[in-house]
Amino acid sequence: MHPYLSDRLPAIREACLQHRVKTLYVFGSVIDGRFRPGESDIDMWIQLKRMGKVEQARTLMQVWLLLQQILSCEVDLLPKNSIRGVHFKRYLELYQVKIFDSGA
Repeated sequence: MHPYLSDRLPAIREACLQHRVKTLYVFGSVIDGRFRPGESDIDMWIQLKRMGKVEQARTLMQVWLLLQQILSCEVDLLPKNSIRGVHFKRYLELYQVKIFDSGA
């Protein structure tokens, strides 16, 4: 994991606790060594705790904006239920890193 991300993990975890995040993973350049601060985005996928659809949409937007503020870069945030495709799922199985788990 790139130090750019690891240095910000406490703030990310606090944001997750405040916004009913169940799990949060990172993948892509911030994991495989291609990340360039100021140039790269950060790829993440998220699973929220159970909530209504409107609340879920609002929460996803709030978390996305907060992550971009914490990380000072673009964040591609994928909801877990939007991940499709056998090859992409396999890629995630191999190269994702969990950075938050609520334990619930």
